[in-house]
Amino acid sequence: MPPFFKVLTACCLLAGCATTGAQTFPQRDLAERLPETILGFHRSEVRPVGDAPGDLAITYRSEATGSTATVYLLRPRTMPLPDGAASPQVEKQVATMALATAAGAGSRPGLRLERGLDYAVTTKGATVPNIGCAEFRIDNPPAHVVRNVVCASGVAGTLVGVQAIGRHKAEDMELGRRYLSGFADRVVDLLKGVAPPEADVSSGTAAPGAPHPATLPPASGPLRRT
Repeated sequence: MPPFFKVLTACCLLAGCATTGAQTFPQRDLAERLPETILGFHRSEVRPVGDAPGDLAITYRSEATGSTATVYLLRPRTMPLPDGAASPQVEKQVATMALATAAGAGSRPGLRLERGLDYAVTTKGATVPNIGCAEFRIDNPPAHVVRNVVCASGVAGTLVGVQAIGRHKAEDMELGRRYLSGFADRVVDLLKGVAPPEADVSSGTAAPGAPHPATLPPASGPLRRT
């Protein structure tokens, strides 16, 4: 058993997500589909999260860019949960994560947080969005932007949330958005089993960009203060 899955098993035992009888926890099964490295982000931690048995948070970090990301695998409160980002459960998850982001920033005096337009990423040829996202930025210092993107989707009955945070130059707004939401999009594809494994073997120097051909909206344009 690889070291990661030994840690995952221990976390599940502590969180009460071990299998008992016929009871299973799809969050753990999905977690095993995520490789150690995704588009230059390297896995650093896995831990139980929340109060629902089996819920997990998996943390990744890019040493090359300093960006961080957390993948949440959650049991949905209501069923059924369809795949993709078109369900009310996914919309609520994006809204919940966005609210938590705004609340966290509000507790820090002097921090200027702005929210962009919500958007979705749809794989070329698909009819249902792969992920739904909300984005925030912090202009600090003025020459750079701290970008915080939260995304969600449904995969195999599990609610998937991704929060990715990175720093980029002010003129790279579109590249920054594609880089962070591209990580979230890749995570969902890996969980669905449709991403080619070789695409996730990285030297840690992956350039910003979408992980595969996808339809993205134009740059979010003027941002609004939250």
